[in-house]
Amino acid sequence: MGVERRGNAMLGALLGELGWSPSRLTEVVNGVLRPSYVGRSTVSEWVNQDRVPRDPLPTVVAHLISDSLDREVSVAQVWSGRAQPAEFWVPADAGLTLPWTAVGTVEVLDDWLRHTEGSIGMDRRIFLAVSGATLTAPAWGYVDHLGAGRGLLAALADERRGITVTSAMVDAVAATTAAMRNLGDGEGGNQDNLRFVHHHLTSVAKLFRQARFTSEAVADRLLAEWAQLAQLAAWMANDASQHGLSQRYFISGLRTAHTAGDRSAGTYLLADMSQTRVNQGRLDDGVDVGRAARDAVELANAACEAARSTPAAVRALAASAFAKAQAAVGNAHGFHAAAEEARALLATPGTLDTRPAYLGWVRAGESGRSAGSGCAHPRSGDFPRFPRPAGQRRERSWPHRHGSGQHPAQCGVSRGVVVSGAGRSR
Repeated sequence: MGVERRGNAMLGALLGELGWSPSRLTEVVNGVLRPSYVGRSTVSEWVNQDRVPRDPLPTVVAHLISDSLDREVSVAQVWSGRAQPAEFWVPADAGLTLPWTAVGTVEVLDDWLRHTEGSIGMDRRIFLAVSGATLTAPAWGYVDHLGAGRGLLAALADERRGITVTSAMVDAVAATTAAMRNLGDGEGGNQDNLRFVHHHLTSVAKLFRQARFTSEAVADRLLAEWAQLAQLAAWMANDASQHGLSQRYFISGLRTAHTAGDRSAGTYLLADMSQTRVNQGRLDDGVDVGRAARDAVELANAACEAARSTPAAVRALAASAFAKAQAAVGNAHGFHAAAEEARALLATPGTLDTRPAYLGWVRAGESGRSAGSGCAHPRSGDFPRFPRPAGQRRERSWPHRHGSGQHPAQCGVSRGVVVSGAGRSR
C-alpha cells in the first residue's frame, strides 16, 4: 500500500494569504525567468505533492512571496528546510541598506567592484526586482538625508594611490558619459551595450579606490558622473528586461548623487525609477499592476520633494513623472494638474538655458494641445479610494484620488506629452 504524499502546507498557506492560485504563481515566476519556464501542473505539484523544484526556483518563489507580502519569508520556511538559497540570486537591494554617509557610498561602489567578473564582464549576481516599501524606502532615504553625509575624501581609505584625478580628467569622463548616452538613445539596451556601460561604471568606481583627487569638488563631480552613468545603465537594463539589475543601478546612483550633493541627478534618477514602474505595470509581465502604479506614485512624490531648489527643467521632469504616475492609477485630475505645472515650468523664461547638460533633450511641450489627448481617462467615480498605509509619505498638494490599481488609465503617457525629446526614451 503506497504512502500518501502530503502537500506543502506552508506554501499553500502563503499562497492563500496572498490570494494566489497555482496559476498566478506560475505567471509571476515566468515573469521573472522567461515565458513557459514552468507550467501550471509543475507548480501544482509543489503545492499538492510537496515537490521541491530545481535551482533557482526555490529562491525565486521565496523572493516573490516575500516581496508581495512585504515581509521576509525564507527559502527554508517555504520548502521546509529542503532547499538552500541560490548563491547568486539576490534581491535588487541586497547589501544596500547602508547609512546615507560617504562611507556608505564607498561601500556601494566597492560592492560593484567585488562582484564583477572578467575584464569586460557583468556582475556575477542575478538581481531579483523588488517592489512596495523595499523599492520606495531608498527613494525616501535619499530625500530624508539631503544635505547630510557629505565629505567623500575623508571616507576614502588612507592607502597608496597611483593617480591624481584632476578636473580635466573628470571633463573627459563626462564627455565619455555623453557619448554613451547617445549610444543608448540610438541603440538601446542590448547586452553588448549594457556590458560596455557597466565596464565604464566599474572603471570609474576603481578611481575612488586607486586615485587621489585635487579637491573635494573634483571628487564630487566624478561621483555625479557615476550617478549619471548608473541612470543610463539602469535604462539599458530595463530595455533588456533585467528589472532587478535596473533597480540596483538606480539605487546605487541615488547613493552617489546624494554624496555628490547633486539634487538634479538625484531627481532624474527618482523620476526614471517612477517611469520604469509605470512601464512595467503597463506591460503586465506577471507584475501586480496596481502595486506597480502605487510604487510609481511614491517614487514620483520623492522626485518632487527632491526637486525643490533645482533648476526649473528638473522640476518639470519631476512634475511630468508625477503626471504619468497619476495616469497609471487612474487619477485624471492629478494627471492634468501635474502636466500643467510641468508646462508652466518649461514656459518660464530661461528654463532651457539652465537645464543640466544631460537634460539637453528637454524642450517645451506643445502647449496648444491637451496633455494626454486621445487617452481614455476614467471618470472620477470609477476608482474608489483605498486607505493610506500607516507611515506612507505625504502626497503632492495637487488634489488626487487613488485608483484601486486594477484598471489603470488606458493612456500611454509618453515623455513627449509634457517634456518632449524628439522621441528619446531616456
